[in-house]
Amino acid sequence: MAAIFQSWWFRLLRILAVGYGCLVLFACSMADRLIFMPPRPSYTSDASALVMIPSASGNPVAAFHYPAQAGKPTVLYSHGNAEDIGQSITLYQAWKDLGWGVLAYDFPGYGQSPGSPSESGAEDAIDAAWIFLTDQQGVAPGDIVVVGRSVGSGPSVWLTRTKQPAALVLISPFT
Repeated sequence: MAAIFQSWWFRLLRILAVGYGCLVLFACSMADRLIFMPPRPSYTSDASALVMIPSASGNPVAAFHYPAQAGKPTVLYSHGNAEDIGQSITLYQAWKDLGWGVLAYDFPGYGQSPGSPSESGAEDAIDAAWIFLTDQQGVAPGDIVVVGRSVGSGPSVWLTRTKQPAALVLISPFT
């Protein structure tokens, strides 16, 4: 039996197992850096629609807010990776032209939102955006359409596990 544990293939198996374990630990430690790739800010802190929303983490969340016309929905927009809220102005304008409200927010580390990008940070940011709309702006949950694009689909789906918006729309969702 001792000969089995000293054979070359058992040593090779141990080396491969340790190597695989190291690879898994490395991948886990790098996950946020591989998933979140914030660009340089495409807008300045003096943008007219910019609001800074307080969050549970203490980091303010930068967002563009355009109120809805009476009886129209409000879109809570989570942008995609390698972009910030300043890069989708034409999309917000299309929604505004329909009379819809828009609250587009940045994840921590994106645009003018301080902090480091992470999954928990993105969840904290969308939660702060929801609270801003419902508690501070008085928008009914049934009037909010949550829209997530690419990596923004993750926090959008996360939010709808506990909140009841009118709809959830995913555009090229991140899998």
